Amino acid sequence: MKKSSLMGASVVAAALLAAAPIAAPVANIATGTQTVQAAGIMDNSYNETAQKVSSMSTTTTLYGEKNNKAISGTYGNFANFYNNVPHIAELGSLRNGVSKFASSEKDSANPLYIDAKDHAIKIGDGVTNGTYPAKTLLQYFFSGKNQIDLGSDANVIAAQTMGYKMSFDFSNAIGTYGYPVASLDDAYRAREDMALNGGTITMSLQLTDSRGNNIDNGLMKTVVAHNVNNQRAAYVNYDSSLQAHVGDSALIYGLANSFMNANGSIKNYNGDDITMAAYNAGAIEVTSLRDENGHGADAAGFEANGNFAKTGTYYQQVKVDLAKAGLKISDWKSAAENGLITVNGQTPSTTNADANVYLVTKDGTKVDGIGVVNAGTLVMKRTVNVSKANLSAKEDKVDGIVTVNTPSSVMAQLYTKDGSPISDRALPSGSNWKTDLKRTVYANGEVYYRVSTNEYVKASQVSFSEKAGSTSTSSATESGNVVVTPASGVFTMDTLGSLLWTKANDNQSMSVIADRYLPANSKWRVDQKAVVNGKTFYRVSTNEWVNATHGSLN
Repeated sequence: MKKSSLMGASVVAAALLAAAPIAAPVANIATGTQTVQAAGIMDNSYNETAQKVSSMSTTTTLYGEKNNKAISGTYGNFANFYNNVPHIAELGSLRNGVSKFASSEKDSANPLYIDAKDHAIKIGDGVTNGTYPAKTLLQYFFSGKNQIDLGSDANVIAAQTMGYKMSFDFSNAIGTYGYPVASLDDAYRAREDMALNGGTITMSLQLTDSRGNNIDNGLMKTVVAHNVNNQRAAYVNYDSSLQAHVGDSALIYGLANSFMNANGSIKNYNGDDITMAAYNAGAIEVTSLRDENGHGADAAGFEANGNFAKTGTYYQQVKVDLAKAGLKISDWKSAAENGLITVNGQTPSTTNADANVYLVTKDGTKVDGIGVVNAGTLVMKRTVNVSKANLSAKEDKVDGIVTVNTPSSVMAQLYTKDGSPISDRALPSGSNWKTDLKRTVYANGEVYYRVSTNEYVKASQVSFSEKAGSTSTSSATESGNVVVTPASGVFTMDTLGSLLWTKANDNQSMSVIADRYLPANSKWRVDQKAVVNGKTFYRVSTNEWVNATHGSLN
């Protein structure tokens, strides 16, 4: 129940003193005299008061622009707040100094006063040197209210012995820079920053004890935020130079998700990662590899069976259609010049189509003679540097039977693991042999199946049948209801690599893609998980999935 006057609070104070077995002198901030307070009870009131103040932390979000007062509601309208920000300068002296709460609404000394009747700390309405006070400004930091509820007479008494410090700080919308707001110049700068790029001004209200020391749990932080269009900027990062080895899959570098798997990312103005949203919208494209003369794989002969066949440096474009990714920009050139579009922290060229990073500003532009590009598309050059193979061969685990399919009079020669023929060893036509390993030898490009400890038969002379229930990476289909759920993380392949799988449109089966392969130890970003017949697969491209048994998700 609220007391009707300050005298009621005095009666409670007297009762507290009478009940206290131990008394301690405390200096009164206002008078410098010493008073006596109940030690244990007063400490509890201190803590409770501090908790009540700190629990009032809040955020007021403002809308509109600095010249638009059409937004309904004063405390949701940025235009009104913009006009009141300069009043922070009137409160600058409170940043480092300690002030006592005033006892009257009209007290001009301090902006906050204690109302004993309402058990509250309120915003005062006094006039300082004939200027308009900061009351209207402070109400934004109290979400349009004008008080902090203290709840009891005992807390009011505790607050009357306390002091406070008040400070304001600006931060831009994505938290990359900020500064204290104390002077009039600071206030003008902060409101223009908020108007242009959005951001926050945070008021910190720190309670102090009777000696001017900060109370540990007595800090209230309350924020006024102004959000601008976060789809007006794109901050792109990508790796412009990738490394590979002879025998590695060259096909994976033509996949759109190779942008993400090479640590590529796109963030909007607020710092939100929109990479997967852009990928799902079809905004990311990667062109095929070419050699230094512009020749593709077939003409240059640097690919064999989808793998790199020789060393060298190969080139491609990574294209990101920012408009398709959701950006709302009418003047792409201006956006780039104003730092709203960057690639690896640098401004892309808008005039030189041969630059390593080029932002197209006009629809129908042709870049490097490869395709027509729309305005708002970033065209980024990327190289793949292929060196000698770390390994002499690639191995895939299998579990099945190979049947020799040579003519009846012809036997299938057996080979060592490096592809050398074993002169006196061969398999008769039509015979069946268990196999556990498929091996691709880079030196000759041949594929073999292992049928003994160190004996292999050419894949071209056998047909392979997978064992029922096998988790082999060879041709197979898993039939059954496919349950797809969201997933996130990076999948790291094991030391053998694996073929990819595809999901049927009716979600009733998963099948191996015979010519799509993820190399050993490679890393892939995933966004979905599919489970069929108890087996788990992770999506690494639009409809390409990797068997979970062939690596780990982190």
